[in-house]
Amino acid sequence: MTTILGVLSGELIPGMSEWGLEFAMVATFIGIITPYLKHKAFWLCLLSAGASSIILFDLPNNLGLLVSAIIGVVMGFVSDSSSKTVSEIDDSMQEASK
Repeated sequence: MTTILGVLSGELIPGMSEWGLEFAMVATFIGIITPYLKHKAFWLCLLSAGASSIILFDLPNNLGLLVSAIIGVVMGFVSDSSSKTVSEIDDSMQEASK
């Protein structure tokens, strides 16, 4: 379904064939990541890495990309860890109330 959507909408964008392989790599990465956006940790990772990559765009030697990737990983890890901690606390409270 998404392939058909991409083919149909891609024809509407003028000059897309001139974008080259750089854009194809970005589009492929987006296609790989999209199915994983089912949990809060993944969304936080995506949003924090995306926002920081825009903010840090002007850093030399593509350092902004590296820093943004690290920020995304850390934010996803922290979010996932905190949600597991909350669910573990809830489980232990339920067991204690039995």
